[in-house]
Amino acid sequence: MSGVTHDELPQRARGRKDRHLHKEGDVSEKPGEKEVCMRERPGKEYEFLDHTADVQIHSWGRTVEEVFENQGLGMFDYMTDRTTVEPKETITFEVTDAHDYRSLLYKFMDELLFHFSAEFFTLHEVRITSLNTADWSLKGTAWGERWDRNKHAIGTEIKAITFASLRVIPPDEDAQEDDYEGVRPPPGNWSAYVVVDI
Repeated sequence: MSGVTHDELPQRARGRKDRHLHKEGDVSEKPGEKEVCMRERPGKEYEFLDHTADVQIHSWGRTVEEVFENQGLGMFDYMTDRTTVEPKETITFEVTDAHDYRSLLYKFMDELLFHFSAEFFTLHEVRITSLNTADWSLKGTAWGERWDRNKHAIGTEIKAITFASLRVIPPDEDAQEDDYEGVRPPPGNWSAYVVVDI
C-alpha cells in the first residue's frame, strides 16, 4: 500500500469546520479519465454545516441516488481535495439489510468510509447503479486511487458516520422552511443531512 500508514492519513485539522458550499461540476473535463466514469453532474451539490464537535454534510439532488452519491462526494471532499484524486482504480460494492432510506444512506456512507480506512481508497467519483426499496439494498461503483500524502491534501479525518440526526427528505414531503439548515435545495430535489464524527 505504498508504505502509507494510518498516521499519515488526513488527521483532524483545527479550525477546518468553516462553512463552505461546493457545487460539483462536470468531471468529464479531465483528459484521460475512463469513459465509464465520465458524467455530467447537473444539480449535484453539497455543503458542510457546523455541528457541535462534529460536522454535518447536507446534500441534495434530483433523485435519491444523486443525494446519496453527493453525500459520499462531500465526505471525501472534507477529508481531501477530490480534484487531485484520479480514477485509477474501480471498486464495486453492495449494501444490504437496511430497512429505510435513513439506514440505507448510513450503510452506504459507512461502506465508502470502510474502503478508505481499510484500503486507503480515496474517492474521485461514485455512482449508485441500482437502489431497491423492496429489500432496501443498493449496488454501486466508485472510482479513485490510493491516498498518497505527496499528492493529496490533508484535510480532516472522518472517523465514523453517525445515525443521530440523519435525515433523508423526499421532494414530495411537506417540509417546512425550518426543516432545512443551510441551502434550501431547488424544488423537486431530494435532500439529506448526515453528521460525521471527526
